[in-house]
Amino acid sequence: MASALALCLSGVAAPPSQAADSTSITRDPAGDAVAFTDAGVVPAPEESRVDVLKLRLQLTRWKVVVIGTAAEVTDEVTPELRVRTGGRDLLFRGREDGRVTRVEGRSRRVCDSGQLIFDDGAGGEFQTGRYRMRVPVACFGDPARGRFGFGLSLTGADGSRTVDDALRDGPASPSGLRTSVVLVAP
Repeated sequence: MASALALCLSGVAAPPSQAADSTSITRDPAGDAVAFTDAGVVPAPEESRVDVLKLRLQLTRWKVVVIGTAAEVTDEVTPELRVRTGGRDLLFRGREDGRVTRVEGRSRRVCDSGQLIFDDGAGGEFQTGRYRMRVPVACFGDPARGRFGFGLSLTGADGSRTVDDALRDGPASPSGLRTSVVLVAP
């Protein structure tokens, strides 16, 4: 169990047979955001709005709670949670109105009772703070076990997309967030 926790803390998933934790905390390096542009994938260390610094994921029988600590918190950024469970691969996006949308192909569905809270940490100007997403398990099935990922994204006026995948430990991928944290409901 200790080795599974150590692997999850390092951002590397434990094999399913070893993963028995319902909570994972991962630190993400500062300044590791990347931009997907017409010129390809380029580092974007100056883009603090999408810079995830720490991630906490918790799975219960009723919900998954995600707390992403960022270098800067703003409602211009889209928090994203990726869930793989029961043969399904789902993406959830936080919205400015505080709701959560499940994205499947071209369809968008508001997740009932899903919630996004912007916490600027000071009750005033946005600064280092947290994005807190709560997604009921009813939005993605009955997950006794699942693989989870989280990131922040920002789409520019020119169509470029800047992202920080909190679990990326290698080259960025435009195909989506890594789901390297395995959690088991208590």
